[in-house]
Amino acid sequence: MESDHSSALKIRRVRSVEELRDVFEVLGRLFTPRIERDDRRIDDLVRRYPIDRPLMLLVESSDRIIGGALGFSSTLRIIGLDPKFRGLGLGRRLLQTFEVAAMRHGVRELSLGAEEAKGFYLRLGYKGKSSMHKQFPLPGRVAELRLRKLEQLAGDLESGGAVPVEDGGRVPSLV
Repeated sequence: MESDHSSALKIRRVRSVEELRDVFEVLGRLFTPRIERDDRRIDDLVRRYPIDRPLMLLVESSDRIIGGALGFSSTLRIIGLDPKFRGLGLGRRLLQTFEVAAMRHGVRELSLGAEEAKGFYLRLGYKGKSSMHKQFPLPGRVAELRLRKLEQLAGDLESGGAVPVEDGGRVPSLV
């Protein structure tokens, strides 16, 4: 990844239903077989958008959507990243940012809606054989302080704070 792209990386919340459809379309192109824009899963996400907007994130590079993580209730429905931006820690950072948003949204256990990339999820603390999930700490003073620190590191999800990139193009983990 070139350095001029790295300074323009942002993770932020999806701002509208139309943008949600755009993110879903970008993510759908990353799968084999391709997930089409009229797939029933987008209807579920659109229906839940007013309630679960905090769980609908996109990744931008120079104002172009390059990936995202879309979920509702306590399920991450779909996550993906343009192949040119993989292997740098950005996918891990996106998932961690999604987890922070989920914890702030009151989710105590996050389930995955897919089985792809099982090793990636296992390395990030997910468990399970047929369906994978991750439990978050119960509410309390220590958990709240940790969540605040993670939120500071994740940045402003409304405006999409810049994602830091280290020398060598790697994106640092939140934890």
